[in-house]
Amino acid sequence: MTFKHALSSGLLASVATLAACEFPTRNPSDLTHQVVRVIVVPESLSLAPAQQFRFAAYGRTASGDSTGVAVSWTASGGSVAPDGMFTADTAVGDFQVSATSAPLKLSAASLVRIRRRPVASVTVTPASVSLQGGQTAQLAAMPRDSAGNALPRRAVTWASDNPNAASVDGTGLVTANAGGSATITATSEGQSGSAAVTVAVTTVPVATVSVTPASLSLTVGQTGQLTATPQDVTGAPLTGRVVTWVSSNTLVATVNGSGLVTAKAAGSATITATSESRSGGAAVTGTNVPVATVSVTPASLSLTVGQTGQLTATPQDASGAPLTGRVVTWASSNTAVAMVNGSGLVTANAAGSATITATSEGQGGSATVTAMGATAATGLDFPGNVSVPTVRFEFTSPFAAYPATYIWRVYPRQQAGYYTSFFHANNSSNFNNQYQYYGFHPYPYPTYPPPPGTTAVQEWEISVDGGADITGDPVVFNRWYLQVAVVYKDGSGTHHTYYWDWPDTTHQIHWDGSLYAAAPNPAIMVGDNPWNPGEEVYDGVMRGFQFYDAALTPSQIAQEIAAPGSVRQPWYLNLNPTPGDISDKSGSGHHPSWVGTARPALWTGSVP
Repeated sequence: MTFKHALSSGLLASVATLAACEFPTRNPSDLTHQVVRVIVVPESLSLAPAQQFRFAAYGRTASGDSTGVAVSWTASGGSVAPDGMFTADTAVGDFQVSATSAPLKLSAASLVRIRRRPVASVTVTPASVSLQGGQTAQLAAMPRDSAGNALPRRAVTWASDNPNAASVDGTGLVTANAGGSATITATSEGQSGSAAVTVAVTTVPVATVSVTPASLSLTVGQTGQLTATPQDVTGAPLTGRVVTWVSSNTLVATVNGSGLVTAKAAGSATITATSESRSGGAAVTGTNVPVATVSVTPASLSLTVGQTGQLTATPQDASGAPLTGRVVTWASSNTAVAMVNGSGLVTANAAGSATITATSEGQGGSATVTAMGATAATGLDFPGNVSVPTVRFEFTSPFAAYPATYIWRVYPRQQAGYYTSFFHANNSSNFNNQYQYYGFHPYPYPTYPPPPGTTAVQEWEISVDGGADITGDPVVFNRWYLQVAVVYKDGSGTHHTYYWDWPDTTHQIHWDGSLYAAAPNPAIMVGDNPWNPGEEVYDGVMRGFQFYDAALTPSQIAQEIAAPGSVRQPWYLNLNPTPGDISDKSGSGHHPSWVGTARPALWTGSVP
């Protein structure tokens, strides 16, 4: 045994002899015999964690003679008894054991090195076990040093070379899973036990399968967990057995491989679990989530007599979540004013109001419909992209691009190409998208010209922000729209909202953009633009212009539509323009002018 791992027998004998010696008594008045030094034996040594060793101490006189002295013992780590018996700490490190003579005011110390002995082998007991399926057995592992001494409290890991037959957990507990054999190995500090554990497993056959709970009642979309337990003939549970799951009616309920059931529709199904040809089942009943409310959107419709509008009903559960596949019926409180068909399409019959109600499973929701008689009006009928230089009027000294609110009415017709309702942009034949600009109109999307044999689909869009085309829903042509655009800017950038079918505020496009330099020659251009004149002329009727140099709220917009100037003085107002009169009717004096000689045609008719 090396000194690193254990004290030599010679050192142990020497210390024992020294401790047993009786040193002669000296005359304290004789200076040559006075103690001048305390000596600890040994001066240094190495111990294993928790190992014990008894230290000795004696005095040395000025003449070099040894003499006995009384000392007290202390240690910087571990513990030391009054008789010098030192017990090492469990932690490794270097420590001191000190002997002190208080009367002589002398002390000395010994260096103790605590070092772990490396693991050389691992013993596993018992060396073999025999189990039946589902049984367990506890194994124990003891790491040992090269001399075979036990090294307790060392970390041990466990592994099985065939966990299908027998698995082992971190404490050495073996579980028999299926017929076969396995070797269980314990490893500590890179060393493994040399004894192999062989597990012979006898499989007990499955006699019955218990499924719990025996029944489940679920609402559609809800899930529920079933558990299958294979059992032997005595009813004892059997672990490690393969279980398969099936549903007798997957339209009503499905089940996954772990027994989780999902209700798909109202009805009933039997869920069966099978193991080794034995089966057990549970009854599942699916029920619909009850309708708690019915949401009808939009909440209100304003229609001209003869016009139609679409309402949508959404049955919802108690939490407000939408419910699909539910029957909805529609009814009108006043069919003389407005009728509704089975899909929620409302037709205005006469001026007045009516409540349209959607009902599902006894719960209802409603929307208010206001039907208005048509009034005579005039407008500007722009010809679309034709062989003319341009067809537009413009404001050459407009308000700043931000903030602003625009209200106008349009009746678009489909054409092949681009549209200009209006732009606030730099008035130049060379378009520069690094200046502030924006426009609101139909846009051929996703590509123009369209591929051969196809037709481009126009969508409402905001043209803004360095050439971006921000599109929304497809345009339905040959109908009137009341449209609103609101823009403003703050420290984070510019903000644009385009309500393309007011008062339905859900029909909107929103864009938060970047801050660009103001246009050096700004203008508001209506019907066409100067950078592509004659190629982006609006095709349809435009009228009902209301421009404001402020960002109005939706409530203020509604009030201004009903009564212009009621909450904010319009910057420009002309509800019934004609080719010969596009002047400002607000009293603000902001009169636009036509560019060139081409003019749109005069439109007359009835509008809401």
